[in-house]
Amino acid sequence: QPKNGISELRLLQPLDGAVFTLDPQRSAATQKLRLQTNRPAAFRVDDVPVGTGTSAWWTPTPGLHRIEAVDEAGNTAVATIRVRD
Repeated sequence: QPKNGISELRLLQPLDGAVFTLDPQRSAATQKLRLQTNRPAAFRVDDVPVGTGTSAWWTPTPGLHRIEAVDEAGNTAVATIRVRD
């Protein structure tokens, strides 16, 4: 149930549990993953700030990563993803 008519903060991309594979034919620096929420938030990957707004781009690295979005009210949305090389 939304509080004060405001919907819950949600990560639209990536989804929790998603697995991504880096393209070995392309430089890792040119491969980007879009982070997106349903309303403005600050994005962090593994506790490192990567952008603000309703979307941000992150250069993925191999491993398990925690994607977190935090809105002005302190609400959070979290996803854990895996990136394979």
